[in-house]
Amino acid sequence: MSRLFGRDFITQKYLRQYPNSKRAQSWAGVMVQIQTENGVWRHGGSGYTWPGHPDAWIVPFEFAVEKIDHCGPEKCGRFLRATPPADPLRSRIMKALFDPGATEGFKGNRDLVAWQADAVMRIINSPEAQI
Repeated sequence: MSRLFGRDFITQKYLRQYPNSKRAQSWAGVMVQIQTENGVWRHGGSGYTWPGHPDAWIVPFEFAVEKIDHCGPEKCGRFLRATPPADPLRSRIMKALFDPGATEGFKGNRDLVAWQADAVMRIINSPEAQI
């Protein structure tokens, strides 16, 4: 039997069994990542990744609970405590490295390193990156 809670997570199953517990209430306002049986949700709930990955969706606990309220116990819903990136530019650069196609588009005849470098340069040269 898997655990219903831990220092850095709480399960949907626990929240359904003990919705008014002090433990459940202590998660109010905490930023979390949503994890179901296929992995941690990507931004907007489109696809899966792993905990801590730059593409992992970080949302307030209450929003996350609502997002997976329709899921049954077979989905093994969990909420993982998360810390939003302190440096948004660094986060955008990491996303470009992990998924250069999201910012740079089709790889074409470039090797992986060149494709990643082009994606990072697009981020660095964007108006949002200028100080």
